Amino acid sequence: MPELTFLPVRDSKMQGTPEFAQELNYGSATTLRHIVLYSGETKTTWERTIVDFDVSGLAGATIIAAKLVREITSVVSGAGPEAKLSRCTRAGEWVESQVTWLRYKSGVDWTIAGGDFDDTGPPAALIYNEPTVTGEHEIDGLSPFVEDAIENWGGIVSLITYLVNEVPNVDTGAAWKALGHPQSWRLVVEYAPPGPGRRTTPTRTPVGPSRRPHPPASAATRMAPTRPHTTKRRRP
Repeated sequence: MPELTFLPVRDSKMQGTPEFAQELNYGSATTLRHIVLYSGETKTTWERTIVDFDVSGLAGATIIAAKLVREITSVVSGAGPEAKLSRCTRAGEWVESQVTWLRYKSGVDWTIAGGDFDDTGPPAALIYNEPTVTGEHEIDGLSPFVEDAIENWGGIVSLITYLVNEVPNVDTGAAWKALGHPQSWRLVVEYAPPGPGRRTTPTRTPVGPSRRPHPPASAATRMAPTRPHTTKRRRP
């Protein structure tokens, strides 16, 4: 089956601790992470991440499988902690250059600090173990998120990632490359093209947007249908 690779159209981390960092935007960060760090018994750093992928070009296709691929640049502690991928309920609404722990765009707060997300679904949150070493890491099982995005969210797969245990009392977490880096995290979707008379994107890997200025939709989702060539006949 053919597959397409989608780069993020926007991503950021959100920092809940220390308190002053809750107001800061990290939309231009080249490294993302979900992490908890301590000094003695005091939590000094607490971060989550948020990302949108635009898969609207797959409308009409049958989704076979989907996975999130990340280039892990660092891990904290030797034991890979459990983490979650949850559907963000503000798909396409949050603004990369404005999102913070407290708000998803300037002047508009999250319902709950740290991001609005749905754990129960469908699709239900996906739980996995972070790796214990650096390098490429894949998270399988994202096809329900892609299908839900196409059916209900205009093709925007919006995810918030975070640690299952955010009060472990030990340093833990992982970091990976963000949008704009050559090894940016990416969503890889295997699909079956639609039947005759319906179209989807071409079977090639799209080139994702650059980091700044604010990125447009990926090339795979920008392509317009090709108009058939017609030849005018001369009148006798």
